[in-house]
Amino acid sequence: MVTTTAYDTFYEERASFATKGSVHQVEPLFEGKKLMKELMKNYQRGIRPVANYSHPTPLKLGVDFRQIIDLDEKNQILTSDIWQRQYWKDDDLKWDPADYDGMTFINIPYSAVWVPDIVLTNSAGKNHDQPETNVIVSHDGQVTWLVTRMYKSSCHINTYYFPFDEQNCTLTFASWTYSGNEINLTHEEVPPSKSYYVDNDEWKLVEIHVEKHDQVYECCPEHYPEVTYVIQIQRRSLFYVTNLLAPCALLSVLAIFGFYLPSDSGERVGLGITILLSYSVFLLMVSEWMPPTSRTVPLIVVYYTVTMLLVGLSTIMTIAVLNIHHCAADTAEVPGWIRTLVLFYLARLCRMDVPKATNTRANRDRQQAENPVSYLKFDPHHHRRIEIESVETKDVPKSEDCRKDSKNETPVNNGQHVHLLDTLHTIQREICIINERFHRADSEKALADEWKVVAKVMDRVLMIQFTVATVLTCVCLFAQVPNINW
Repeated sequence: MVTTTAYDTFYEERASFATKGSVHQVEPLFEGKKLMKELMKNYQRGIRPVANYSHPTPLKLGVDFRQIIDLDEKNQILTSDIWQRQYWKDDDLKWDPADYDGMTFINIPYSAVWVPDIVLTNSAGKNHDQPETNVIVSHDGQVTWLVTRMYKSSCHINTYYFPFDEQNCTLTFASWTYSGNEINLTHEEVPPSKSYYVDNDEWKLVEIHVEKHDQVYECCPEHYPEVTYVIQIQRRSLFYVTNLLAPCALLSVLAIFGFYLPSDSGERVGLGITILLSYSVFLLMVSEWMPPTSRTVPLIVVYYTVTMLLVGLSTIMTIAVLNIHHCAADTAEVPGWIRTLVLFYLARLCRMDVPKATNTRANRDRQQAENPVSYLKFDPHHHRRIEIESVETKDVPKSEDCRKDSKNETPVNNGQHVHLLDTLHTIQREICIINERFHRADSEKALADEWKVVAKVMDRVLMIQFTVATVLTCVCLFAQVPNINW
């Protein structure tokens, strides 16, 4: 489907004029010079060319958006290439084609005739690459001026949805000195065409629409008509997704799996600090691409800030869990409410298999009470037979029978018996000390293991919580994005 543009319509009319005037092609150069001489004889280019000066000059403006050269978000300047058309009526540039061998139009330098002072009112710099093109004058006084210009216009940048943002930049054209009583500025009925638009790698041209309104300034009572072209463009976000959001998501996953890292590895706190530094680098990269404004905070900055807060909080929680894992066993045993809450409810909620929790102190006392120690007892009626009997560790009394029988012994045998009993009592005390040390070590190990189980369950709970928080942060923030253009 071929779309007819304003340029096509103009050149069709020009071709028809040339066909009509081709009947008389006798010395066209001479006729052109003659016509030019007659038109410029009494022409005054500084005066608005109307028969009645109280009537406004109708001026029609047309624009085709050619290319987006650059959009500087930091300085909020749009640089664009524009094909511009202006049509007006010049009552001083009329002739009869029959008097000039059927010439219906002529090209005249724009510096030789009156041209309206239409300017870009929201300009942010000098207009570059503006060729001095001619104006095309028809025999009925209709003047057409076709120019191509590169404009730098101020454009308010809304970075709230960066990098999924859409921008509405405007090009506002108006006469700088003529009011609405002198120039009646209007726009073409045909909407701006995108047939000649050259695609940009970063921005996609969505739509162009034109508006007309009258502007009244405080300095002047007259109204000044303005024609505004609203250019709606959408950012192509694939570059920013792969370079900003994807690494951030990967760092979030690493922060979550930091809770899965064993506490004995000694790398958990270093991992959290490294992730925080990485987020700081990405946040600096984002701040360099966006304008420094306090009116809105971009969603990506909110996302980085919340994620950094979560990573910082996860590092603090990691330090607390490491303290439970390594230091809590040296202070006290696991309280009953922690054992019930963590080792029973939270462990079941996380579907973790936890060993059956016991009271470590009561278990230690019970082991001491039920653990016998053997000692050797000498019986003289059985010719020094050694018999093994059980007594409590802390209570090792001497046998009454042994004391009674010892009176009937000879001094030599009695001395041997006493020496043997002293040796046995010494051995008993050493065995009791060794036994107590083993029991104390077993008790401390059981207490430390129980605290380690508590730390492991807390790691799993925190990993689940931070996973949910990270997912909810992504969903809540990026669900506000209106549309995504890759």
